Amino acid sequence: VAVGYREDGINIYKISSGSQGPQHQELNVAVSALVWLSPSVLVSGAEDGSLHGWMFKGDSLHSLWLLSRYQKPVLGLAASRELMAAASEDFTVRLWPRQLLTQPHVHAVELPCCAELRGHEGPVCCCSFSPDGGILATAGRDRNLLCWDMKIAQAPLLIHTFSSCHRDWITGCAWTKDNILVSCSSDGSVGLWNPEAGQQLGQFSGHQSAVSAVVAVEEHIVSVSRDGTLKVWDHQGVELTSIPAHSGPISQCAAALEPRPGGQPGSELLVVTVGLDGATKLWHPLLVCQIRTLQGHSGPVTAAAASEASGLLLTSDDSSVQLWQIPKEADDSYKPRSSVAITAVAWAPDGSMVVSGNEAGELTLWQQAKAVATAQAPGRVSHLIWYSANSFFVLSAYENVSEWQVGLRKGSTSTSSSLHLKRVLQEDWGVLTGLGLAPDGQSLILMKEDVELLEMKPGSIPSSICRRYGVHSSILCTSKEYGLFYLQQGDSGLLSILEQKESGEFEEILDFNLNLNNPNGSPVSITQAKPESESSLLCATSDGMLWNLSECTSEGEWIVDNIWQKKAKKPKTQTLETELSPHSELDFSIDCWIDPTNLKAQQCKKIHLGSVTALHVLPGLLVTASKDRDVKLWERPSMQLLGLFRCEGPVSCLEPWMEPSSPLQLAVGDTQGNLYFLSWE
Repeated sequence: VAVGYREDGINIYKISSGSQGPQHQELNVAVSALVWLSPSVLVSGAEDGSLHGWMFKGDSLHSLWLLSRYQKPVLGLAASRELMAAASEDFTVRLWPRQLLTQPHVHAVELPCCAELRGHEGPVCCCSFSPDGGILATAGRDRNLLCWDMKIAQAPLLIHTFSSCHRDWITGCAWTKDNILVSCSSDGSVGLWNPEAGQQLGQFSGHQSAVSAVVAVEEHIVSVSRDGTLKVWDHQGVELTSIPAHSGPISQCAAALEPRPGGQPGSELLVVTVGLDGATKLWHPLLVCQIRTLQGHSGPVTAAAASEASGLLLTSDDSSVQLWQIPKEADDSYKPRSSVAITAVAWAPDGSMVVSGNEAGELTLWQQAKAVATAQAPGRVSHLIWYSANSFFVLSAYENVSEWQVGLRKGSTSTSSSLHLKRVLQEDWGVLTGLGLAPDGQSLILMKEDVELLEMKPGSIPSSICRRYGVHSSILCTSKEYGLFYLQQGDSGLLSILEQKESGEFEEILDFNLNLNNPNGSPVSITQAKPESESSLLCATSDGMLWNLSECTSEGEWIVDNIWQKKAKKPKTQTLETELSPHSELDFSIDCWIDPTNLKAQQCKKIHLGSVTALHVLPGLLVTASKDRDVKLWERPSMQLLGLFRCEGPVSCLEPWMEPSSPLQLAVGDTQGNLYFLSWE
């Protein structure tokens, strides 16, 4: 990778083992743009308008040619298989045959420009060739994004203009592998464009300040901004990660795919950022991991270029060229694990133990991230609930509820643990789709497929506390503050709430219609639902969206009071001659139906690429996970991404454990049989 500096010249960093330090070479001008023409040939553009070709041999750069006939600064360089383009502050973009520039030349007359593009009304800040080299995109301070047909290099044809497509200067442009054009701007946005159709495909607006550069690698888009932030997006605009990478503005970035260590399959995104703080940093942003900080210059960084073929990083100030080689990290051993999917996980009340269950019914007890005991449950484990410090309940095979005891045996030097089946509740309950702890923590709640809720107290048989007819129940959630929530999905979501009295009895049902209108018109399936506050509900869906739902007045104002409290409502029809007694079963049918309250979408955000499989609301934080393999930690209510972890397989279950004086702990299971223990301080 090559990086240009304003004061010290150019640095080259080689991402491999072997080098002990940088090589040095004097330069006389500030480098403003860089591009690799081959693994051994680099071209630099300078603020005095000159272009300089370099041959990289061994550990040093040797001059190939110098072209200094132009006076205005070179602001951007790009190369295709056939051509090199140079964007200039003089409103033009010039083209040269690439092969010509890889040869040594003594006289500038030997480097004739094959074409000069004029179409911008201001300085041209950037240029980029499409993957096949057939289209050149140029953009600049006139806020216009131009696309040129390069089939005839001597006479390029302007085929499309995106006029005033940003509110401020366009500072960078790049192409994805499927010929989608990406632009970034000082207005803080990143835009996606389809030049063939002449349409804007999307706009990413997550940056809080001017975006200075953008690159595209496979399915990822990387952008950096003047406030020092590095962001990675997918092509649909999902913000995969956001990292405060530098203390000051980031000038440029470069990206490539790096093979994973230890023979692991796939590759990892590697990003290099260079900034006005004089530092060059290497990142694995999808792992939220900084690999290296490369010092060696004190001046601002102004240009960067990457070469996957040679693995070089070159940085420039005003007067020197330096070569670096980055030692490789030690390879981690890769051990294949069981392929049986983890389907449920739960923390003990004190956080000292975790129990997990899998597709085959195997229960595993974990202490300090180590498996200490195993047992076999009757069928696939779908839910796990701790009832006390040493006992938990298991829902397996969608119909069996069993109670298990953790046994601790103290020896002379250590303590061993074991799992014992205490009892299996033999009841013909039908298909069970949910298991939870009552809000007061004194009883279990069972949810049946035919929308009936059962309460089971210790030593007692389950009793029905609520029954509905004709709708399939899918999600059960209990909240100590607000009550018992359960969701029925049909043409639209119907959320119902049972409030628990101090006596432990459930007295009332509140109903809410969930109005989720997907912008693309496709059906929405709710996969997770949790109350966020006394006035809002969070719903996650199968398309990776997060919805914030609230109640709205008829005047269009959002209600901020507690909407989960009991409200006096008049039933549409009332056929019962007497009111229900406090001890009677709450059994509502079509003959006694209360108008549901409508909850509308106050906010909607794409948070994952796949179906959301976990959603947990914590003090000031939100934890989500998805079939896209990602676990994400968000700040509430700003929804700023704080951290990301990528699992080896789609995430199937996640449970947090958090105490005021302790760091957040996460236990995460995936469909490939892996269990991860994550910590966030």
